[in-house]
Amino acid sequence: MVSRASVALLLLVTGLLLAACSSPTAADYNFGSDATAAMPAEVDGRIAQASPEAESTLEQLKQLAPNLTNAKAATISSANGDEVGAVSLFVLQGPTNSLNALEDRISVAMGSGREAKLSGPEGTARYQYRQSQVQVAGLDTAVVSTVDGSGKSVESWALVRPKDDVLIAGRDIGNNQEALIAGIEATLAKAQG
Repeated sequence: MVSRASVALLLLVTGLLLAACSSPTAADYNFGSDATAAMPAEVDGRIAQASPEAESTLEQLKQLAPNLTNAKAATISSANGDEVGAVSLFVLQGPTNSLNALEDRISVAMGSGREAKLSGPEGTARYQYRQSQVQVAGLDTAVVSTVDGSGKSVESWALVRPKDDVLIAGRDIGNNQEALIAGIEATLAKAQG
């Protein structure tokens, strides 16, 4: 016969195991007054550092959301580490409405805001817009992309809001969604606490 104490202990242990195995939620992230401290120094062993390309994109984001309180950009180095890679990370902090508008502007830029045709050596290809939701470190993350006629990503953004006043964004212009998601994961991991 099983005692009530044994059942209670079993339920407690099961609950603790489930809690330990569950994905983090927004409550698990601590950004404090300066969310840019969550910018990782490396992603999967590759250096994440400032670059002219990332800073230029950051300036454009600041123009779209001029009342950001904190903003930082970095580019993840390429796999061989010799040159700047094609994935940039952005940690942005500011008023909720401003970040909402910025997310909308990025989505529009990937879709109807982009020219419908791309001319190149293969002739003219049409752009298409793709949007998906993925789970990154337990949080819903929007991935918005412009793809060419063959389905190859021309530019993708991953957007996640771990807190109302924080937007973590990643930009990929090298058709490397794995590195894009890894960058978001590394940023969220640094903010866990």
